[in-house]
Formats: sequence, structure tokens, C-alpha cells
Amino acid sequence: ALIVEFLGKFASTVRLSWQLWIASIALGFI
Repeated sequence: ALIVEFLGKFASTVRLSWQLWIASIALGFI
């Protein structure tokens, strides 16, 4: 159960950081 919870947090963190990366790259090109 602990591993499932960890993977859930990891997945949500990756998804959020992925959006931040896209925003950072977009702002960097401007």
C-alpha cells in the first residue's frame, strides 16, 4: 500500500513538474 501511495504522489509530482517545464521553456523562448 505504501508503494502505491508513493507512486501516486510521484506521478502527480511528475505531471505538475512537466507542466512547469513546458511553461518555463515557453517563457524562455519569449
